[in-house]
Amino acid sequence: VSDLCTFIEQDILTYVVDEHDFDAVILASLGGIFGSNSDTIKKLRTQVRPGGYMVIDDGYLKSREFLSRKGYEHYRNYEKTVDELTRFNDRLFAQISTTEVSKEINDEYLKIIRKRSIELINQYPELEKDFKSYLDVQKEECDVLNSELEGMIWVLEKEAV
Repeated sequence: VSDLCTFIEQDILTYVVDEHDFDAVILASLGGIFGSNSDTIKKLRTQVRPGGYMVIDDGYLKSREFLSRKGYEHYRNYEKTVDELTRFNDRLFAQISTTEVSKEINDEYLKIIRKRSIELINQYPELEKDFKSYLDVQKEECDVLNSELEGMIWVLEKEAV
């Protein structure tokens, strides 16, 4: 699709300072780069033309109202997330669950990290504690992702003026 699209590689926080009129923008990122979901939509709306699309690959909390874990502060339950995403009268065009795929990817990455950690421990036994600590952090992160979050791709159509 490269002949149909413009791909831009740049720091998103710098790029979105200026307004644009793209047909569609894609934010494929876990975490509140722009703050809350409302802040995210407010910023993405400045990048897409009226009637254009905003694609967000992120998620929502399965059962909690709030998660105080660093990097997860912006997550809310499904209802509050959708409310924040549609706060500016944009239409929720589609939503696609990514939970199962994300779990498979997380499990695969964790296997790779575990295998590489063992290799590095064998190569650098003096750093065993550091490698095991890193592996523990990655396992904990995957556990949080798998147990606390539902992955979702949202497609929103910006309100036509």
